[in-house]
Amino acid sequence: MSQALKLTAFTHLAIALAHTAAGIETFKFENIQALSTIVAARARAGWFEGSNWKWATTGGVRNPLDKAIAGLTAVLYLGAGLWYSRNGDPSSMGALGLGAGLQAYSAFCA
Repeated sequence: MSQALKLTAFTHLAIALAHTAAGIETFKFENIQALSTIVAARARAGWFEGSNWKWATTGGVRNPLDKAIAGLTAVLYLGAGLWYSRNGDPSSMGALGLGAGLQAYSAFCA
């Protein structure tokens, strides 16, 4: 089992849990227009977190489709992180940047 992919899967889990916890604030608003900049950024960025557990437990990212999905996930993480940073949440950029880096390393180098 790939240690890099396992670490990446746990990073995805941590990001998903943190995103869920932060998203609770979103549902307190009755009107989308009332959202703060940071909450609106979270709402627009969406849920791009995925699971690498299958890859971690089956020996890695081997076929071209899985590599494409892994690459797209890394790009989405990076894009969401940049979006958060530009909308006042630079700490999320750090977490998502880490996730993007681990995803790319795990899929293409490990």
